[in-house]
Amino acid sequence: MTSTLTTDHETRSSGGVPEAAVRATESGIQIAPREQLDAWKHAVNTTFFPLEVNASESSRFAWGLRTGYIGPLQVTRADADPELVIRTPKQAASDDNDHYLVALQIRGSCRFRQDGRDVEIQPGEFTIYDCTRTFDVEWHAQHSTIVAMFDRSLFELRPDEVARVTSTPVSGSEGTATLVRSMLGQLSRTPDAYGGLAANRVASTFLDLLATVYSCRLDPDLPASEAAQRTLLTRVKAYIEDHLFDPDLSVESIAAAHFVSVRYLHRVFENDDMTVARWIRHHRMEQCRRDLIDPLLVGRTVGEIAARNGLLNASHFSQMFRKEFGESPKEYRNRTLAHAAIPTASAHRP
Repeated sequence: MTSTLTTDHETRSSGGVPEAAVRATESGIQIAPREQLDAWKHAVNTTFFPLEVNASESSRFAWGLRTGYIGPLQVTRADADPELVIRTPKQAASDDNDHYLVALQIRGSCRFRQDGRDVEIQPGEFTIYDCTRTFDVEWHAQHSTIVAMFDRSLFELRPDEVARVTSTPVSGSEGTATLVRSMLGQLSRTPDAYGGLAANRVASTFLDLLATVYSCRLDPDLPASEAAQRTLLTRVKAYIEDHLFDPDLSVESIAAAHFVSVRYLHRVFENDDMTVARWIRHHRMEQCRRDLIDPLLVGRTVGEIAARNGLLNASHFSQMFRKEFGESPKEYRNRTLAHAAIPTASAHRP
């Protein structure tokens, strides 16, 4: 909380979340002491939704706030002096905010209450809030928290299921929760590192992992490792499909994009009876095969078809294609298009 007051908030559109990652940083360091708490209240209510903020040391209140957007996720790092934050019944009833918050405690512990549960959240633990209902959070010392906010409709769990896990601490050092904790930390540090499609994929991965964590809490018989691997495998395959055009697509880049090690990524694919590299190669060949006979791409050469699917060496592509389908790309294209051009007998029947 030593940065100067630098506010570069971008007003959110009526749609709620800007398309590009936007970073906003604020602090109370250059605000007159008597105005710091009011400035903090304004920053909190602007960043999130209507809340009551109270502090015993109102004459001098130190704080800092940094916010970024990754697709539909808003990720905020908040640092502040001791305080009590309340979502009142009136605010919950009148405000149209329909979001969940996931808060990871970085420094200092807090007392969190919602849905009849009263728990202590320690550093390294996280919990989920439902903003459509009342809650209160109390910190007795200086604290740092990373908060991810997202629309409730994006979450896999039903509202009644989420109501069973609000105000329950989750250790960020166990099972799938370690991935959630790691992603929150990384996203809070570099939210503008992900743009466009990548941002949406990263956000989806985070929400899937979060849903896995809480699904395992709701159903203890579901092995956490199995659920996490199944979720990750689905996300990785979708990611590969969306990045076939990228010649730099590799096991290493895929692992980095999903915040896992290369070794773990290989283990996830073991149960699918196909290596990561083989899966990439097979789907590139399939996409090239479809492109070769696409009427809209008949003017493209075989080399251009290969290049648009991340394969820059046309000769090597031809060799791989022949190995996959038993004929060269040119032979396949000529044969298939020629067959399609021959009218069938039924077409000449009266």
